[in-house]
Amino acid sequence: MQDKLPETNQAHAYTPLLLGALAVPLFVWSAFNAGYFDLDSESFIIPLAVFFGAPLAALGAFWAREAHFFRSTMAGAFGGFWLTYGLYLWLRQTGVIENSTAHMVALFFTAWAVTFAILWLGSVREAWTYSLVSLGSAVMLVLLAIAYFGGGTTFRDIGGWVGFVTAGLAWYASLAEILNLEYRRPVLPTDWTWFRGIRPGHR
Repeated sequence: MQDKLPETNQAHAYTPLLLGALAVPLFVWSAFNAGYFDLDSESFIIPLAVFFGAPLAALGAFWAREAHFFRSTMAGAFGGFWLTYGLYLWLRQTGVIENSTAHMVALFFTAWAVTFAILWLGSVREAWTYSLVSLGSAVMLVLLAIAYFGGGTTFRDIGGWVGFVTAGLAWYASLAEILNLEYRRPVLPTDWTWFRGIRPGHR
């Protein structure tokens, strides 16, 4: 019979799912923001946002609600963002929302930027991977808000590249959690305690 994971690791077991639910739609969406594809086709991300990112993040929030307060909150925020933005794109595509303006979208991004900034401030005692993912999400949304408020395509392009970096950080954190749990030892660093284990002469 397979050994049961230590209690300290069980609180991390849902984290790769949460980070993957963030990274996949974010990576694809960032390609539109960075100018690789026309924003008129942005509805392409609806399935990833509504049927992948949002529900898996919501499951992560549910599983983590007792084990880890911060990560449950983080998962809920990511799930809420993908659900609301995906549904906005869906309703706009179907004509239910017809008169949305760039400033309305900018206000939407501003509200979520504040939310992720709060998450970043709350992550100072967490693993640095979660802190960087929260910070990257906040910075990306600030740049997109500036672009939609009239700052020009340069801010949107930079926001897209920040989104690429943030998605990469989320994928790295997901891989690190998987390897660290599977091998039952620190394989890839997610916080500074990892480096104490590679000091010369450390047992």
